[in-house]
Amino acid sequence: MAERRTVDPDAEERWHETGEWDDPVPLDAARAPVRFPVDALPDAMAVFVGCVASATQVPADLPGVLVLEALAAAAGGRVVVEPRAGWVEPTNLYAAVALPPGNRKSAVFQIVTAPLRVAEKKAIESVEAIIGELIVEKTVAEQKATDAKRAASRAEDAADATLDSDSAGKFKKSAKQTDVGRGHADGYSTVGDARRPEPGRGCGRTSGAWF
Repeated sequence: MAERRTVDPDAEERWHETGEWDDPVPLDAARAPVRFPVDALPDAMAVFVGCVASATQVPADLPGVLVLEALAAAAGGRVVVEPRAGWVEPTNLYAAVALPPGNRKSAVFQIVTAPLRVAEKKAIESVEAIIGELIVEKTVAEQKATDAKRAASRAEDAADATLDSDSAGKFKKSAKQTDVGRGHADGYSTVGDARRPEPGRGCGRTSGAWF
């Protein structure tokens, strides 16, 4: 059996002093199982872990690890730890528990995370009224925007219609002036709706009157 060795927490400091690292610990070194340190938890948490383990007949490791996860979730984004000056870490934890089927993992998980679900429900209820008001405000704002868009579209259509009408009027006036000019150029004069040749023009005659 390989010699059991533990990582020395002062190894890094010695490296800064001497420039030398300790010999690496073999990855295949045999390690005896370590019990979860329930007594390292705050008193209330330690009592809770012990009670859950006793009630569900599971090792204290299971509720102990899950309690740490629940605490990390509750403190996430609010608390950081500083093991030493300049070394700051968030309280995020990533853990996994493994037990054979039928060992009450789900039951323990539900017990430990129940306070989180209660807190989440209260947080949702506390902002439901605010969310409702914001939804109403959003709906009203969207309706006003739609109405304004429709009004702008109608105004644009009216402006286009006016422009088309003015253009048509100018075109008719220009066409009439062109028609009158053409009548005189062809030897005809326009009187009302009738057209007749002008005297002395159109048929080579230089005198006489046309009726």
